[in-house]
Amino acid sequence: MAITINGSGTITGVSAGGLPDGSVTADDLASTLDLGSKTLTIPTDTTGLPSGGLEEADTWRISSNYTLTTQYNYERIPSNWERDDDSSFEKIGTGLTESSGVFAFPSTGKYLIIFNGEGDGGSTSVTFYSRISTDGGSNYDVRASTRAAGTTSGSDSRTYSFMVDVTDTANVRMDFTAYTSASSGVTVSGNSYQTSTGFTCIKLGET
Repeated sequence: MAITINGSGTITGVSAGGLPDGSVTADDLASTLDLGSKTLTIPTDTTGLPSGGLEEADTWRISSNYTLTTQYNYERIPSNWERDDDSSFEKIGTGLTESSGVFAFPSTGKYLIIFNGEGDGGSTSVTFYSRISTDGGSNYDVRASTRAAGTTSGSDSRTYSFMVDVTDTANVRMDFTAYTSASSGVTVSGNSYQTSTGFTCIKLGET
């Protein structure tokens, strides 16, 4: 005989002793959702079930221009960083922390980084690099780069994205550097009202 769960909440087709002891407990039936003539039973133990939605999303930018001082070398953008403070923005979760241009992640997981760099060097180009350290900032590996072309008519900007698997919040660090062949007069564009040079970080899932 088929086992039937009826709209009235009764079960037919199960003979006495047909289910082992403890296979259905009072806790299993403790939560119900009325769906008209149907009843959905929700187990009380939801351990391990995903909560849904993003856990972390954050946006940072430099609030004013930063003048590059190093020729033919990676130069970290160390200052002028701020979290987006526009009234229409609100981070999700704890957010990243920053110290002298070095960023730390709030929790382990797989993160998407979307960066936009704007440089103004006259006819000299500016190349932007995103770097990741897995040893607390002692050594860095370039993960993505782009070049803002030199132009005499003003600044130029470029955008790129990459993913990073943060397996250890104590040791994984991120920074952003710029490279130029000019000895002076090259700036990374910043703005406190809109993002010229900055990035968005989104946690996609667990590591």
